[in-house]
Amino acid sequence: MPSPIRTPVIQLQGIQETADVVTVEIVPKVTTKPGLNGTNGNKTGSLGNNNTTDFIAVNREKLKAVFMKIDTNGNGLLDRTEFHKFIKEIGLTMSEKEVNLVFKTVDTRDKSEITFDEFEVYFSKHVMDETSTAECVNAMRKAFLEADRNGSGTLNFREFTEYVWEKKRSIRMSKIMTSFSESAKDEITFSDFQKMVQGGNSDVLTSIIEEEIEDIDLNDSSVGQFQSQLKQVYSDTDSKELTTYIRDRWKNFATFRRKGNTGTIVMKGGHGMVADLVPGEYSLIDLACFSDLPPLIPKHTVVKGVKWEIGTVPGKSGKITFPPDFNGRVVTDVATTELLRYYDCSFADAKQEKISLLYRHGIQDFTYENGYLEKYVAATNGGAGLERHEFSHLDCPLTDESGTFILTKFTEDGEFHITGFKIPKRHTLYIPGV
Repeated sequence: MPSPIRTPVIQLQGIQETADVVTVEIVPKVTTKPGLNGTNGNKTGSLGNNNTTDFIAVNREKLKAVFMKIDTNGNGLLDRTEFHKFIKEIGLTMSEKEVNLVFKTVDTRDKSEITFDEFEVYFSKHVMDETSTAECVNAMRKAFLEADRNGSGTLNFREFTEYVWEKKRSIRMSKIMTSFSESAKDEITFSDFQKMVQGGNSDVLTSIIEEEIEDIDLNDSSVGQFQSQLKQVYSDTDSKELTTYIRDRWKNFATFRRKGNTGTIVMKGGHGMVADLVPGEYSLIDLACFSDLPPLIPKHTVVKGVKWEIGTVPGKSGKITFPPDFNGRVVTDVATTELLRYYDCSFADAKQEKISLLYRHGIQDFTYENGYLEKYVAATNGGAGLERHEFSHLDCPLTDESGTFILTKFTEDGEFHITGFKIPKRHTLYIPGV
């Protein structure tokens, strides 16, 4: 039988007591400038959040199922042979030049193979994004195909300059050369060409594209038809097809069995694959966080009847009031990324999030000497306290004896949960503002 484990606790000291309540001083919620907080030898700072995204939303499971249909050899990459075969299967007849244009547009890494990430970006930008009119896009494709003399799917310097010069001899050659050089590439793809038309170099190409628009027949664009057909395949695809594909693809692993020397099963595969990872670039956090597992909840002390009183006097702290039966003992746990998430916190050095600093900041080390708790917190500052800030906060213990970091939260049913976390040395804790 496993040995019983005694849960460690910490004793809050310096708490003010009366006959009816136990109170802990708390920093006012309304704060006009960053403050500092820490235990023995901590770094501190304040931050602001800035999260943005600009992708057209698609059902990733459906799109991955479409990708798997095209990826006939199952290696997680699309080569030219598979791409050609898919075009024929959806009933399109495209010239070699048109196929190269599309393939090169998708293959942004220029590796002669397409990853799912590249396929997803292409689908979001060129198939789902309808901000550009069909006439304009088709005119740009027509111009690009005409300029692509060797049919490679990209334009080199000579092809680009000769095409523009032949169309508009009134444009100075130096300006044409500058336009190409600003792409910072030896060869440009259709996506690069599109950016040039819509960006700062539009004065070189706009008049050419406008003339092309007048001659455009929307039904005569094979590339446009390809994108329309690809969108239809996506619409007709059921995201459940991906589940079936993954089950068949990895069935040998799911049915794996290993026997011990006595013939009994000592190891076996699970009910199914946790994840199917195609070639591409991944964040380690994406590989380490498994969505099939239930969330972890840290050990915590539950206190009922806690009340928070907002400070009404500027510069004076508010107050949190505990019920008389709270003995001040708080259960502790070792901080991990997932356990911290219960309190909406994380390790800053493991969190991939952009932040904006609205003011100039400094980072400083502070050392808390022996007696700080008794001589200042309890004797001078009125007792141990909990802080609540509108600004975000960083705290990094620099030694093994830096103490325990208390995190708390009110739950939806009115309970007050408290955990004393042991933060590993040189791990920076990120606490978002309330």
